[in-house]
Amino acid sequence: MKVYLAALGVVMGVSSWTAPWIEIGREETEGGERMVLTLQTYGYGLGVLQRSKDLRNWEPIHAMELPREGIVRLERSTTSGAREFLRFVSQTIPIPTDMVWIAPGEFLMGSPLTESQRHEDEGPQRLVRIQYGFWMGRYEVTVREFRELMGWNPTLDAPDDSTRPVESVTWDEAMEFCRRRTVRDRLGNAIPPGASYRLPSEAEWEYACRAGTTTRYSFGDDPGHSVYIEYGWSALNAKQFTHPVGLKKSNQWGLHDMHGNVFEWCLDRYGAYPGGVAVRSITNHVYRGGSWYCSDLAYLRSASRHPGNQSTGRFIGFRLLLGSPADTVLAP
Repeated sequence: MKVYLAALGVVMGVSSWTAPWIEIGREETEGGERMVLTLQTYGYGLGVLQRSKDLRNWEPIHAMELPREGIVRLERSTTSGAREFLRFVSQTIPIPTDMVWIAPGEFLMGSPLTESQRHEDEGPQRLVRIQYGFWMGRYEVTVREFRELMGWNPTLDAPDDSTRPVESVTWDEAMEFCRRRTVRDRLGNAIPPGASYRLPSEAEWEYACRAGTTTRYSFGDDPGHSVYIEYGWSALNAKQFTHPVGLKKSNQWGLHDMHGNVFEWCLDRYGAYPGGVAVRSITNHVYRGGSWYCSDLAYLRSASRHPGNQSTGRFIGFRLLLGSPADTVLAP
């Protein structure tokens, strides 16, 4: 384990080996300050960012995979004049093999006015910055995984040991699965300190789905839907039921079934984008991705979004995100 400690813009101490350089800066923001940590990395591995107010008690706040060589920039909002120490710990902790690392970056969220079959609640487009990387489930959560952890099978036509995606799941049930798996994997030291499972936010989901693309689907615009059958399941090819996860091609970031099989719950409540027209809901959460039941492939586009309440669920499942707690990532 290698430790790098910094505070107030000065490197306080490092391990005996040659350390990457660390820079801590503060930027004034409305209502407080933003602490910016820049880390030059050499060598692939897992890192955990920790914070402390007294240099004795340390709290993990973010885990990430380090690039083989490059610069990692992290931001934290703080109150003006707050005293906070940051410590970066490089260590080896196994990450579940069913998770894919999604590096931080920027993308245009929503669809342009010119996109074929777009819906009004998908705009206006806006630039979104994903400042924290995260791990995303390579596949949708399966019936077998849900049954093993929750003790029951909500999917009407799939056996308990099925590798088909679980469906007919409410948002609350998906969140409870995330909580239970977090408890289990922390006890087994199977996930990084400070990391937890949760549902992805809408922005995180679309960022991961697009995988760097700006087209209707992650595999292109596909106006005649001639390519779609290689990547997803819908009413065009599913024969009225779900199929085992991972049978179709993944997107460019290694995620399967992002366009069909089952819809996927997101963390957010449904509402309008800034400057948009959708009505903010206090009961409905967002679901994304399309399902085996969809005959209209417009619902399977990367930007397509839908509101669902607790009685909704027949065609909805979910996909796990492993990363920083939502209140850290999604804070204004």
